[in-house]
Order: sequence, then C-alpha cells, then structure tokens
Amino acid sequence: MPEMFNIGLQRQFEQFQIELSTGFFPGPEAPIYTVSVNIRSHIAGTSKFSNRRPWYLKKGLIFFRLADKDPRYVDDYLFLDVRIGRDFNLSNKLGIYFDIGVLHLVYTGVTEEEFPPLWPGFGIGVFFRDLL
Repeated sequence: MPEMFNIGLQRQFEQFQIELSTGFFPGPEAPIYTVSVNIRSHIAGTSKFSNRRPWYLKKGLIFFRLADKDPRYVDDYLFLDVRIGRDFNLSNKLGIYFDIGVLHLVYTGVTEEEFPPLWPGFGIGVFFRDLL
C-alpha cells in the first residue's frame, strides 16, 4: 500500500526525533489515507552537515484507512512500523533519507477477509531543516 503523497513534521531532541505525518494515495478503487507517529533514534555515523548521526532506527504506529466510494465500506488498519534507515545530508538545510523494515498488523476493522500480518515497509523522502 504505497503512500505517494506524504507530509510530516519532526522535532529533534539530541539524537532522537519525534515525527507526525499524514499521507494520501489516490488508489484505483478506493483512496488510502494514513496518519503515523514515529520515534527515530539516531545510532551511528557522522555527517559533515549535521551533528545528528545519519543511521537511525525508526519505531512507530501507522493508521491506514481505505475509503470506498460507498461510505458504508471503510477499512481501517493499524500497523506497528519498525525500520532501519539513513539520512544523506546534502547541505546544512537539505537532505534525503531511505529506510527499510517491516509493518506488523496489530488491528483491522475488516472481518470478512484474511489480511497478512506482516508487510514490507520502506521509505524514501526529502527533508528540510529549520523551516519554523
């Protein structure tokens, strides 16, 4: 279940970050909406442009909602998200990241179908520092 459009905010505390994000994917049959909250623990490495270590562990929760055109059919899912990743700092203000891991289904509001308990998870994105 890809998230093609995703935006979030992060708050830095030493080598930890708390992030909140929301996403949207205009699926062919039903749009997908997501909300996630994560903690990143920066664990290793150094960077020329930041005091923050580039390698991190990411843990959090992701809420997925698949909203059918008929409002009576809405599917909800809650996943535990665990990943390892790396920031690539391109300057003092700009960077990209890549992470990979696993999503574990902890709740579903759908009872009539089987849903695999584990899913691969990965992310690629751009980040900007000190915007606020």
